[in-house]
Amino acid sequence: GPTLTKEPRFTLTAQTSEDRGWRRAAVHLLDNRSGSQLWAEEYREAPPGGGDFWRETARVVAARVGSEQGLVAQSLAGRDPAPDLDATTYGAIVLSYRFLLTRDPAEFVPALDALRRAVAADPECALAWCQLARLHVVNHAFEVAAAETSIEQGLAFAQNAVRLDPSSQRARAALAFALLVKGESGAGRAEAENALALNPETFVYLETMGFLLSLLGEWDRGTALVRKAIARNPH
Repeated sequence: GPTLTKEPRFTLTAQTSEDRGWRRAAVHLLDNRSGSQLWAEEYREAPPGGGDFWRETARVVAARVGSEQGLVAQSLAGRDPAPDLDATTYGAIVLSYRFLLTRDPAEFVPALDALRRAVAADPECALAWCQLARLHVVNHAFEVAAAETSIEQGLAFAQNAVRLDPSSQRARAALAFALLVKGESGAGRAEAENALALNPETFVYLETMGFLLSLLGEWDRGTALVRKAIARNPH
C-alpha cells in the first residue's frame, strides 16, 4: 500500500553566511499547521571570533526551541486543549507542561489525573513517569492543590523514570529534586552530578543542574554553573 507521511508540526530553518570574518546565522521557527512564524533571531560574530561560533549558536538555538520552557513547549502548552487531550499519553504530558509553565493551581489536578492514567496505560513511557514525579514533588513541597501526592510516591516515580531512561538528564534532575525535597542531600548531590555528567555542556539543563547543586550544598559550584548558563545563552 501507499506510504503515509505526516508533516512535522514545526520547521526550523537557518541561513548562515561568512564574509571577511563576519559570521551570521538567521534562524526561523515556523508552525506548519497555522503557517505562522513563531520566532526569528539573528546571531552575529565579529572578527576575530576566537571561539566556535557555529557550535555555540546551535546550542543556544536548540535550548531556545527544544527545552521544556522553549518555544515548542510554550506553543503546545499555550493552546486550548482538545476535549480528549487528557486521554492520551502525549496529551497528559502537554497538560503537565502547561501547569509547570503557568503554575496555575487550576491546571494541577487535571494534569495529575491525566498522567496517572497515562502511566497505567503506557507504563514504559519514562517521560510520563518523570512528569508525574515532578508534580508529586511540587505539590508536596508547595501544597498547590488538595491531592494525594506524597514525597515517597514522587521519589519512586522519579526512580522509575531513571530506570526506564538512564540517559535522560530530565529524569535524573527530577530524581535529584525529589531527593532534595525529601532531605536526602547526599544522594541528591550524587544524582545531580550523574545528570550533569551525561552532558556537561548542555544549554538545556545547565542552569537546572546548577540550581539543584546550589540547594544541595554545592553553592559555589552550582551558582557558577548558573552564571555560565546565563553568560553563554542569551535566552
